[in-house]
Amino acid sequence: IRVITEANCGDTEDIIYFNYDSYGIITEAGKLYIGDITDGNNNYHINVSDFQEISFTNHNGNSGPEGIAYDGLTEMIYIAKEKNPMEIYRFQLPTSHNDITIDPEIPFDAQSIFANTLDDISAILFDERIQRLLVLSEDSNKIIDVEPENGTIKGFYDLENDHQYEG
Repeated sequence: IRVITEANCGDTEDIIYFNYDSYGIITEAGKLYIGDITDGNNNYHINVSDFQEISFTNHNGNSGPEGIAYDGLTEMIYIAKEKNPMEIYRFQLPTSHNDITIDPEIPFDAQSIFANTLDDISAILFDERIQRLLVLSEDSNKIIDVEPENGTIKGFYDLENDHQYEG
């Protein structure tokens, strides 16, 4: 339908819809950019300098933040760090639009809880119907269903081994 390009974001890993025209773009380096992507013409260009920048971790390399999820009811943002160690970060959608650095909450020890189940995290989804996180692992070919408060695994789904599951 249209092509949207972005500039100056870095290694973009995932995008999430918040509400109205508001979206979030997560990067491998530990930054979340929040801004509007409005209806427009076929060649739409966004510049992250027009977006709010939220720094939540300082990560170098290719095992940083990989996915983002959003609970629209509580306005809680969940971010999954891929590995070394696997982590789930959580913080409230900011009410201000200023650039900020935050210290996110880590609601549970994902590395320990997922150690016998997952080798990495490649994507995350908040399922509003059941109020839980669905965590996708590319390396393990699995989706696990977990409680966002404590990481209790409620179930898992094995995926076919011949695909590269991301996002």
